[in-house]
Amino acid sequence: MVAAARVFVCSVLVGLCAAPAYAFSSGIASTQFGSAGCNDCHSGGNRPDVTLDGPSVVAPGTTNQYTLQIFTTGAQDKGGLTVSATAGALTVGGTAASATRTVVGGGGALEITHAVPKAAAGGTVSFTFVWTAPSVAGPVTMRGWGNAVDGSASPAGDRADTEDLNIVVDDSAPATTCEAAPLVGCRTPTKAGAASLQLKDNVNDAKDALAWTWAKGAATLLTDFGDPVNGSTAYTLCVYAALGGVPELVVPATVPAGRLCVGTPCWRATKTGFLFKDKDLKYGGIAQITLKAGVAGKASVVVKAKGANVPVPAPTAAGLLAQDPTVVVQLKNSEGVCWAASYSAPATKNDATQFKDKSD
Repeated sequence: MVAAARVFVCSVLVGLCAAPAYAFSSGIASTQFGSAGCNDCHSGGNRPDVTLDGPSVVAPGTTNQYTLQIFTTGAQDKGGLTVSATAGALTVGGTAASATRTVVGGGGALEITHAVPKAAAGGTVSFTFVWTAPSVAGPVTMRGWGNAVDGSASPAGDRADTEDLNIVVDDSAPATTCEAAPLVGCRTPTKAGAASLQLKDNVNDAKDALAWTWAKGAATLLTDFGDPVNGSTAYTLCVYAALGGVPELVVPATVPAGRLCVGTPCWRATKTGFLFKDKDLKYGGIAQITLKAGVAGKASVVVKAKGANVPVPAPTAAGLLAQDPTVVVQLKNSEGVCWAASYSAPATKNDATQFKDKSD
């Protein structure tokens, strides 16, 4: 059993506290604040909404991306962070890793903090970091402190809040197997516009959602789906954004073969394929996968995910998904078969809270 890992996320400390003085605009280690966290120093401003998102069930030794968002109000237009963990390893990374750096924290472990105050975009300050799970299974707790500040060189107009994220490091959890770039040779729809993608980011994480429908697809045999019910065929959803033509993995989610979901088998066979359902949403928030075999133009795949476990990326300046020039979605299985669709700019909708488009 691994000891619980606690992650603290603290504010941009712009002004000086009366005593003790631990104000650092370039970041601070979690060992330097007390039980009230950032509010030991910062007060008087509006309390922000703070969210901490990322996979809640991970395999030992896997590396996963997490996102902390601070929702600012009024004159508060900047934010920052300090992230520490008592197990596993923290490193800078992810889709919104700008303005972050490492700092030595408790026990000599590296922590993630801000390098400079990060400006809000559309009322939101977003940070990402990556955490590699320990090699031993067990529970992990992440705690996120986030502070919205006004940059006035005084802590009087600032305020912080906190959120915990409970993670299970599970020997039986599938490792995320998305490659760094989209696979080539995947099966695609036989008709333009036949595959739709919708991704939503909500202030209430329970309302985050993803829906991908791959319809009128290339010919797919029942045997191409492998055996996720009684065999070992796992499925991984991979969503890639692109900036300047360079693809970046932004949404990875893997569901294993077999297993029980709310006391019943997660997978079951149908006349034409397989159906996965999980009301607990423990595998990247995926609630349902429908796989249907068929001749060219008749095969289909549907993936639906919702809730706080959906690994929604931090918004970019271009919107929720950077589409420069193409967003790519792929569903692959451990048998080596994949289904894919591309979404070239401009999208039907792409803002800070939603991406919606039909395939090329």
